[in-house]
Amino acid sequence: MNGKRLACAVVPDFLLHVAASAGLHIWERPHAIAEKEGAAALLAAVNSLGMQDGVTVGMTVAQARARCPELEVTVRNQDHEDEQSGRILKLLQSIGPFVEEEAPGVYYLQAAGLTRLYHDETGLARRILSDLHPANYPVQVGIAANKLV
Repeated sequence: MNGKRLACAVVPDFLLHVAASAGLHIWERPHAIAEKEGAAALLAAVNSLGMQDGVTVGMTVAQARARCPELEVTVRNQDHEDEQSGRILKLLQSIGPFVEEEAPGVYYLQAAGLTRLYHDETGLARRILSDLHPANYPVQVGIAANKLV
Protein backbone atom coordinates (compact mmCIF):
# COMPACT_ATOMS: atom_id res chain seq x y z
CA MET A 1 0.00 0.00 0.00
CA ASN A 2 1.43 3.40 -0.91
CA GLY A 3 2.18 6.02 1.73
CA LYS A 4 -0.33 8.74 0.76
CA ARG A 5 -3.75 7.71 2.06
CA LEU A 6 -6.41 9.98 3.52
CA ALA A 7 -9.43 9.14 5.60
CA CYS A 8 -12.35 11.53 5.26
CA ALA A 9 -14.99 11.79 7.97
CA VAL A 10 -18.08 13.75 6.96
CA VAL A 11 -21.03 14.81 9.09
CA PRO A 12 -23.81 15.34 6.52
CA ASP A 13 -25.96 18.39 7.28
CA PHE A 14 -23.50 19.48 9.96
CA LEU A 15 -25.08 22.92 10.46
CA LEU A 16 -28.53 21.39 10.94
CA HIS A 17 -27.24 18.82 13.41
CA VAL A 18 -25.39 21.49 15.38
CA ALA A 19 -28.58 23.55 15.58
CA ALA A 20 -30.49 20.45 16.75
CA SER A 21 -27.82 19.78 19.40
CA ALA A 22 -28.52 23.27 20.75
CA GLY A 23 -32.11 22.21 21.42
CA LEU A 24 -33.81 23.48 18.28
CA HIS A 25 -36.53 21.25 16.85
CA ILE A 26 -35.52 21.46 13.22
CA TRP A 27 -36.61 18.08 11.87
CA GLU A 28 -40.41 18.34 12.31
CA ARG A 29 -41.07 21.36 10.07
CA PRO A 30 -39.37 23.04 7.11
CA HIS A 31 -36.26 24.68 8.56
CA ALA A 32 -33.21 26.52 7.27
CA ILE A 33 -30.04 28.00 8.72
CA ALA A 34 -29.18 31.52 7.51
CA GLU A 35 -25.80 33.22 7.53
CA LYS A 36 -27.20 36.29 9.33
CA GLU A 37 -30.45 38.11 10.22
CA GLY A 38 -32.69 39.64 7.60
CA ALA A 39 -34.62 38.84 4.44
CA ALA A 40 -31.52 39.33 2.25
CA ALA A 41 -29.45 36.80 4.23
CA LEU A 42 -28.34 33.69 2.36
CA LEU A 43 -29.29 30.20 3.48
CA ALA A 44 -26.39 27.96 4.50
CA ALA A 45 -28.41 24.79 5.19
CA VAL A 46 -31.93 23.49 4.55
CA ASN A 47 -33.59 20.39 5.99
CA SER A 48 -35.31 17.85 3.74
CA LEU A 49 -38.79 19.24 4.49
CA GLY A 50 -37.70 22.65 3.23
CA MET A 51 -36.12 21.10 0.14
CA GLN A 52 -39.42 19.40 -0.69
CA ASP A 53 -40.91 22.87 -1.08
CA GLY A 54 -38.11 23.97 -3.40
CA VAL A 55 -35.95 25.78 -0.84
CA THR A 56 -32.21 25.41 -1.51
CA VAL A 57 -28.92 26.51 0.00
CA GLY A 58 -27.85 29.87 -1.45
CA MET A 59 -31.35 31.36 -1.66
CA THR A 60 -32.10 34.47 0.31
CA VAL A 61 -34.48 34.16 3.24
CA ALA A 62 -37.06 36.18 1.26
CA GLN A 63 -36.83 33.86 -1.77
CA ALA A 64 -37.13 30.81 0.47
CA ARG A 65 -40.15 32.15 2.33
CA ALA A 66 -41.84 32.95 -0.98
CA ARG A 67 -41.63 29.24 -1.83
CA CYS A 68 -42.33 27.98 1.68
CA PRO A 69 -44.19 30.48 3.89
CA GLU A 70 -44.03 28.18 6.95
CA LEU A 71 -40.21 27.94 6.74
CA GLU A 72 -38.53 28.49 10.08
CA VAL A 73 -35.16 30.20 9.82
CA THR A 74 -32.41 30.18 12.42
CA VAL A 75 -29.25 32.28 12.25
CA ARG A 76 -25.97 30.38 12.40
CA ASN A 77 -24.40 30.19 15.84
CA GLN A 78 -20.70 30.28 14.95
CA ASP A 79 -19.56 29.81 18.56
CA HIS A 80 -21.62 26.64 18.98
CA GLU A 81 -20.49 25.37 15.56
CA ASP A 82 -16.83 25.96 16.50
CA GLU A 83 -17.35 24.21 19.82
CA GLN A 84 -18.94 21.16 18.21
CA SER A 85 -16.36 21.05 15.43
CA GLY A 86 -13.57 21.26 18.00
CA ARG A 87 -15.13 18.37 19.88
CA ILE A 88 -15.12 16.22 16.72
CA LEU A 89 -11.58 17.32 15.90
CA LYS A 90 -10.35 16.20 19.35
CA LEU A 91 -12.03 12.82 18.94
CA LEU A 92 -10.31 12.37 15.58
CA GLN A 93 -6.94 13.47 16.97
CA SER A 94 -7.16 10.61 19.46
CA ILE A 95 -7.01 8.28 16.42
CA GLY A 96 -4.22 10.01 14.52
CA PRO A 97 -2.25 13.23 15.02
CA PHE A 98 -2.64 14.70 11.53
CA VAL A 99 -6.22 15.92 11.22
CA GLU A 100 -7.46 18.81 9.08
CA GLU A 101 -10.88 20.43 9.06
CA GLU A 102 -11.65 21.21 5.42
CA ALA A 103 -15.07 22.78 6.08
CA PRO A 104 -17.68 22.56 8.84
CA GLY A 105 -18.35 18.85 9.24
CA VAL A 106 -15.61 17.67 6.84
CA TYR A 107 -12.38 16.28 8.32
CA TYR A 108 -9.34 14.58 6.80
CA LEU A 109 -6.96 12.27 8.64
CA GLN A 110 -3.59 11.24 7.35
CA ALA A 111 -4.24 7.48 7.17
CA ALA A 112 -0.76 6.34 6.12
CA GLY A 113 0.66 4.25 8.93
CA LEU A 114 -2.60 4.19 10.88
CA THR A 115 -3.74 1.10 8.99
CA ARG A 116 -0.95 -0.82 10.75
CA LEU A 117 -2.40 0.19 14.11
CA TYR A 118 -5.93 -0.81 13.09
CA HIS A 119 -4.98 -3.81 10.89
CA ASP A 120 -6.34 -2.38 7.63
CA GLU A 121 -8.38 0.49 6.20
CA THR A 122 -11.66 -1.14 7.19
CA GLY A 123 -10.43 -1.35 10.78
CA LEU A 124 -9.42 2.31 10.66
CA ALA A 125 -12.83 3.31 9.28
CA ARG A 126 -14.57 1.32 12.02
CA ARG A 127 -12.40 2.99 14.66
CA ILE A 128 -13.29 6.45 13.31
CA LEU A 129 -17.00 5.61 13.38
CA SER A 130 -16.72 4.14 16.86
CA ASP A 131 -14.77 7.07 18.29
CA LEU A 132 -17.13 9.64 16.77
CA HIS A 133 -20.22 7.86 18.10
CA PRO A 134 -20.19 9.88 21.38
CA ALA A 135 -20.49 13.09 19.34
CA ASN A 136 -24.05 11.95 18.42
CA TYR A 137 -23.76 13.02 14.79
CA PRO A 138 -24.26 10.82 11.75
CA VAL A 139 -20.84 10.22 10.20
CA GLN A 140 -19.73 8.87 6.84
CA VAL A 141 -16.15 7.67 6.38
CA GLY A 142 -14.11 6.99 3.25
CA ILE A 143 -10.43 6.27 2.66
CA ALA A 144 -8.60 6.95 -0.59
CA ALA A 145 -5.38 8.24 -2.14
CA ASN A 146 -6.52 11.89 -2.24
CA LYS A 147 -9.24 14.32 -1.17
CA LEU A 148 -11.59 13.09 -3.87
CA VAL A 149 -12.52 10.36 -1.40
